[in-house]
Amino acid sequence: MAAFSECLTEVGLQDLGFSGYPYTWENCRRNGGYIEESLDRFVANHEWRACWRNGQVLHFDATRSDHRPVACDTLGEEDEETRWGWSFHFEAQWTKHPECENMIATAWGSATGNALMKCTQVKDSLDGWSRAAFPNFRRQKARIRRALNALERRERTPEVLDQRAKLQLEMDELESDEELYWQ
Repeated sequence: MAAFSECLTEVGLQDLGFSGYPYTWENCRRNGGYIEESLDRFVANHEWRACWRNGQVLHFDATRSDHRPVACDTLGEEDEETRWGWSFHFEAQWTKHPECENMIATAWGSATGNALMKCTQVKDSLDGWSRAAFPNFRRQKARIRRALNALERRERTPEVLDQRAKLQLEMDELESDEELYWQ
């Protein structure tokens, strides 16, 4: 490892570090011999770091693999609110629901004022209606991710590994349901 670090220094590259769980690979053995390693890293030169000052490397949760996804976010936390703020998007899937057309007509008819005010009323109504009428895959997946993150901070006992495997299976089933839902 020292030779690798020396080589990076010679060519003007620096390790960018990371945010998240420190290990990016595991052998997934539950009954003894469990191993975790940090195999992945991002490196950059001074010019790159000057262009992307807020860049950060993220280690994501592994769900189906023995390897964690790793990404370099060039925006960093600078634009966090803009990137993760939720804006309204009309989903074409809604039009297949038997209540959709009536709900839009009712919302449009109940709003007073100009077209913008009517559109806002329809948007607000659709937003609330869609939360009740359609499964919230995002919220369910977030719950599972939180549980997986809590397990990441615990010692790797067979019980913890079993719990993690069950949660990963639950996530796989949920993602499969979501994919089927949107077909």
